[in-house]
Amino acid sequence: MLSDTQVEEVYRAHYPDLLAYAERKRVANYEDIVQEAFISLSRCKEEILSIRNYLYRAVTLGVLQERRDRDRRARFLPKLAKTEAVSDQPELVLIERDYIQTALNRLSQDERAAVKALYLDGLSFAEASKRLKKSVPTIQSQRDRAKKKLLAARA
Repeated sequence: MLSDTQVEEVYRAHYPDLLAYAERKRVANYEDIVQEAFISLSRCKEEILSIRNYLYRAVTLGVLQERRDRDRRARFLPKLAKTEAVSDQPELVLIERDYIQTALNRLSQDERAAVKALYLDGLSFAEASKRLKKSVPTIQSQRDRAKKKLLAARA
């Protein structure tokens, strides 16, 4: 485990290059991903053979997770929305938000929690099951019921 002083030295030595690397990956919160890599390094209790490799791997995994989360949200929200949000027409954005909120309010509390965890927070079934303290099959069935209700509301 590295001391705080060692982590600070590593931070000063590698932060600019890691930030540039993450920025090239074109994800919105690349700075947060780099910060998480250093937090992970500071908490790591195992021996690290190459700190540089460890940090780059952590950033790469963070970028991949962010892309998966973004893709989940992108697949879910257009299915729910009737209209496409247009930035120069704020009234359409408000109508869409109202529609989405109304549709979500039709779900049970458990279904809403499953949808939020899976699609908006981007968690896997296993992660959602831990967070919501329910089995994976239960989360899957809540998701399935919620999708049916949301798609029926859209029609």
